[in-house]
Amino acid sequence: MSNLVSPNQMLAEAKEQMLDGKEPVTWEDWARIMNFCAANVHPEVAESCCQLLGKIYYMPLSKDHITEIVNFQLERR
Repeated sequence: MSNLVSPNQMLAEAKEQMLDGKEPVTWEDWARIMNFCAANVHPEVAESCCQLLGKIYYMPLSKDHITEIVNFQLERR
């Protein structure tokens, strides 16, 4: 059974795990955050969820780059 978490909870956990709790500043920081998100959402909704998270948090990642990250994470499962 999957646990539902809010986008804010997802971002908080991603910052904790990927950036030692620091705020994302650089493009690379945001890419690390997105990798965490893509690895931790259900595969059936990974693409749409990650695209939405990118918009909610004004991530400086293109749609194509988010798709690449999602595909990379899905291939690893």
